[in-house]
Amino acid sequence: MSALVVVEPGHDAQTLVELARPVSTTVDVVVLGESGEQAAGADSTVVVTADGCGCGEATAALVAELVGAKGADLLVLASTERLREVAALLTARLDAACAPDAVALGRTDEGLTADRLLYGGVAIGTLALQRPVAIVTAAVKPSAGGGAPAPVQTMAAPCIEGKTLTGRTAVADEGGLANADRVVAFGRGVRTHDDIAMVRALADALGAELGCSRPIVDDLKWLDLPHQVGLTGTTVKPQLYVAVGISGQIQHLVGMRESKLIISINNNASAPIFEASDVAVVADLYEVVPRLAQALAARSA
Repeated sequence: MSALVVVEPGHDAQTLVELARPVSTTVDVVVLGESGEQAAGADSTVVVTADGCGCGEATAALVAELVGAKGADLLVLASTERLREVAALLTARLDAACAPDAVALGRTDEGLTADRLLYGGVAIGTLALQRPVAIVTAAVKPSAGGGAPAPVQTMAAPCIEGKTLTGRTAVADEGGLANADRVVAFGRGVRTHDDIAMVRALADALGAELGCSRPIVDDLKWLDLPHQVGLTGTTVKPQLYVAVGISGQIQHLVGMRESKLIISINNNASAPIFEASDVAVVADLYEVVPRLAQALAARSA
């Protein structure tokens, strides 16, 4: 039972290794890029470089070759824009079973199973992956750096000319909010568009990305979709999440509840956000946020 974990440079593969380990005797990590670190808990880590892997089809062909070379029956890919496309192409190429955004894996007499969150995280669905090869994607965090460099292997990529079928404006910067280590998000408790500057000052003082709840994007049009945290926006798992004036509806909680430390500021002691918070500050955000931003800025000066 062998698993192959595929990530891109700058990703911490440990979470994906831990996902695959309970159902695999060996777990090997491949970093697609020019450099990468040894993955903790993996049996081996290698950086694979190849010219001509700009398009998804070429990358999928390269990864398929690695799956065959390793004899892997499980392929775990980081859930990034590029690798989600590669996962779909590999599912067709390998006639594989596929489970996107898996949170847990199991193995039965019939084969592999994958658990996924359903209905915004209210329920868990278990999928049977009854194919010779199973493919899953899962959330990955950015690497903290400092690890030993992984050896580099050069492979020949197939020459495949990509075609652009449609075009669209990018709605999110890969590696931005989704991979942020710290996030400060705000909701309807912020009364005017000009007051966003107050929240942004706190985010800057913390070295955090700026996020928001759905109404800020959909109803008020104050920020664009890349800033939205929640079921219809971006799922974040930062070390620190500060919620400013956010009531905490389920659509929002789904996108941030796995944050390591959640601090919420709200003048409503009954706000649902407090149930998911580690630290609850019941106060007027217009008094707390500026003072907190000033204190943090002074401390770092």
